[in-house]
Amino acid sequence: MAESNVPDDLSNCLKKLRFIATRRAMPEVERLLERFLDEESGQLSEEECSDLLTFLDASDPDIFDWLGEKGEPETSGGKRWIRRFSVYRREVP
Repeated sequence: MAESNVPDDLSNCLKKLRFIATRRAMPEVERLLERFLDEESGQLSEEECSDLLTFLDASDPDIFDWLGEKGEPETSGGKRWIRRFSVYRREVP
């Protein structure tokens, strides 16, 4: 078996995160999360991964609205994720 530099807990968290992020109700949110994870999953700490999993408990319509600056998450962690995701937001035709 190949060795990995990623701790087991983080590896499991990232797998769960990818699973949840790629099975969303809204394709727009799913694509944004996929772009984000493709670029940044290797840089996430275990704490960030866990925090993002909690954030993704929010509904897709809420996340979509927050990305479109129609309101904002109630938590500072949620606001931080929306700022990080904004780099990966593309306008939907």
